[in-house]
Amino acid sequence: MEILDRHVKDSSKIEKSVEKSVDFIKKEIESFGDLESFLKDSGNFLAVRRSCVDFVSKEFKDLNIWESRKAVYDIFKKLDFKIDQQNVDKIVFLFFTDAVCERSPTPFPLIFDYEGNIFVKRHSITIDFDLMPFLTESIENLNSVKKHQAVFKIYPEDQLVTKGISKHVSNLNFLILNLLEKVLYEEVIPFDRVVVQKGQGLKPDLDILKLGIESVFSGITEYFLEEKEILKTGILNKNQSKMFVKIKNYVINQLKNKDELEYLLFAANADEESTEGRLFTILDYNNQKNVFEESLKREDSTAHDRIESILWLLGIDNVNISLLVRYFDTDDTVYYILELLRQAQDEGFLTDNFKNSVKNFFKKLFHYPYLSKGFMNQKTLDKAMRILFEEDVDLMADYSYYTRRYDQFLELAKDMEKDDPHTQLKQLTAKYLKGDISKEDYTNWLILIPLDEAHFLYNLFSNTLDSLPYDNEYRILVDLYKEGKFSEEDKRDLDEELVYTMILRILGIYPEEKVLIKLLNLRFEI
Repeated sequence: MEILDRHVKDSSKIEKSVEKSVDFIKKEIESFGDLESFLKDSGNFLAVRRSCVDFVSKEFKDLNIWESRKAVYDIFKKLDFKIDQQNVDKIVFLFFTDAVCERSPTPFPLIFDYEGNIFVKRHSITIDFDLMPFLTESIENLNSVKKHQAVFKIYPEDQLVTKGISKHVSNLNFLILNLLEKVLYEEVIPFDRVVVQKGQGLKPDLDILKLGIESVFSGITEYFLEEKEILKTGILNKNQSKMFVKIKNYVINQLKNKDELEYLLFAANADEESTEGRLFTILDYNNQKNVFEESLKREDSTAHDRIESILWLLGIDNVNISLLVRYFDTDDTVYYILELLRQAQDEGFLTDNFKNSVKNFFKKLFHYPYLSKGFMNQKTLDKAMRILFEEDVDLMADYSYYTRRYDQFLELAKDMEKDDPHTQLKQLTAKYLKGDISKEDYTNWLILIPLDEAHFLYNLFSNTLDSLPYDNEYRILVDLYKEGKFSEEDKRDLDEELVYTMILRILGIYPEEKVLIKLLNLRFEI
């Protein structure tokens, strides 16, 4: 793991600790037998905890936080645990890592690579008292405006616009969670204030944990936004006020360390992806559709403002292109991307990653039709495309086809893969659309191209749509095409995203099919 390796100077010291730790953990596991035997005696928990604390105190005393992190990472790899199963292995390892994290300064957060995914260790208090729902909800309810402001200070703009503000706000939530658990391991909040005696058992003090969350967030906003948090008289008592200041200052000191901040952000991103997975929520078609619908309700905003808010919220990499094409005039979308490129150049975030994201965005967009009231000033777009992507022949050819300059496309297509059926279909259609071949010849050639899109067009042009084979994925469009509209039954039974995507793919090949354009139910006039 590169982020750990670069902070370790003497790997031999770690290797010895790793070897001894693996042997120790295996012996502990063997001594307790199976899970059922372990659970029969509650004293086993105390025994394994004491054993782990004693071992770690001796074997990790000469390791700094980076060496400890690297050692635990390597130990986990060598043990080859199945963390998705309940077993003694998991229990012993949790006690072992707790003992490591309880050292001061704490090396928390600890990270593990499990089947190619990075996981972050949770605090034992969070696990034992099942606090994740409470903690995540409390963090989610923090001031959303300040979160967005902080996100723009924490993350570079090229990353925000490509991956989306929504994803980074979710990352920030896990940064807050990890800093809170770091505070707990360091006992910035004393343990006996967090876990208190209630009747015959122990319970977490949820009010103190909530104060901890608010204090962590205040430290983040004060450091990044340079805004002092003003406490309202009467809200906190004297001890709570001291705790608030102590936690806030601890957080600020952590964030001042650039190496630690980089690691905390890395861990927060990994934690978010393995725990919440906001990206899956962002990519969901219905969630994105709701975002697009809400944007149309902003009557006081321009199309430019709406496109900007959607792309920054969802991210250029994540936005559903079929929704974008249906909801916004293509000219407005392309103009905004051009303006964003100029902004990136002026403000210094025209990075390779950003350019690659824009390139991939265009690759997807250029396979759909150019739907607009009228073509934009193509010279402006041409200049940007040549500067950024001229060496990518395939992309420039797709761009030429997309903007319906078929002569230019056919010239560029000469240098493309000749056996690619998609290129063959576009070449054939370009010749027909520019009048080089007749409708009859076009139709006859379509059946020879091994693509479902080509066979749909063949049956369409030969007036035999009913004969389109049922194993053709575009068969779903046949009844819709014949009806010329969506019935209530269609809306209920059909996969909306799939249907619109298929219509757009066909129009990306043959953009002059009026019935299919009508079926798109565009949210703008052309």
